[in-house]
Amino acid sequence: MLKEVLKHIPKRYTIGLVVLLLGLIALEVAMTCAIPMWRDYFYDILQLKLADQFHTSLTYFLLLMTGLGLAQGLKAWVGQLVSFEVRKSATDLLFSKWSKAPKASTNYTQAMTESLRNSTELYLEIIVEIIISLSIVVVLVLASLHQPLIIIASLIYTAVASLAAMLFNKPLVRSDKDWQSEEGAFRESLVELTNKNSKVSPLDSLVKVVRSYYIYIRIVMYFTLFTRMKSTLASLIPYMLLAGSFFTGTITLGDFMAGVAAFELLVINATILLILYPKLTKARASYQISQEFYNGLRSRK
Repeated sequence: MLKEVLKHIPKRYTIGLVVLLLGLIALEVAMTCAIPMWRDYFYDILQLKLADQFHTSLTYFLLLMTGLGLAQGLKAWVGQLVSFEVRKSATDLLFSKWSKAPKASTNYTQAMTESLRNSTELYLEIIVEIIISLSIVVVLVLASLHQPLIIIASLIYTAVASLAAMLFNKPLVRSDKDWQSEEGAFRESLVELTNKNSKVSPLDSLVKVVRSYYIYIRIVMYFTLFTRMKSTLASLIPYMLLAGSFFTGTITLGDFMAGVAAFELLVINATILLILYPKLTKARASYQISQEFYNGLRSRK
């Protein structure tokens, strides 16, 4: 289905948007990777009590955060424009095939509306964030080669957390897909009721929606608890690793805080899939619904 969708996207306009999006991604990566450098500079000023440079350092921070905020805001806007072009093309494709096929197709409302919206918006957002995070990880690893302990600890932490998160993959995709499918069936039962062709009671269908939704949010709750525990542990590790060197005078306060920032950014960006996991599983579940609907239409030729 994806190949057919990409054939019908307006090429020049979409390519222009993608180029702009890549430029904003590069800007965000550069700004993010400058944060540990600013921390090094700022906390050394505090340690050395350089009052004449204090306000200058805050000005740098304001410029850095303003640039990062603008890059992230514009990136989100351009990304939404790109995803909407994909959604329009996908909707045209599914609708053109559905309009020529028998209208008894199941889950057609879900497949052509919410599932397409979820899959196009979320997949693009995830791809963009992965590109940004991988770029940040590469830059920070190269910039932190003088702190091998930070790099090794962040990689070990990422590997352990990622393996644990894999346990949630299939349950999240399966429960989300079941919930979305029941939502579509519920809407279709309402349509059939208004046309007096109802074979299933909307109330019975709603019961299935409720049951599948409760299953989904329970699994999401377990995953959320896991991510909260992971984040709490991650905030303590760099302080524990660098405290000894700082108290013995081997590193300055600026080095200490730059190391903390580098670890936090490495972990956040190396584990980006864990942060995006609920969105990724929803995107996969949504795409599966639309893909199955598309395959069903093709089989009726």
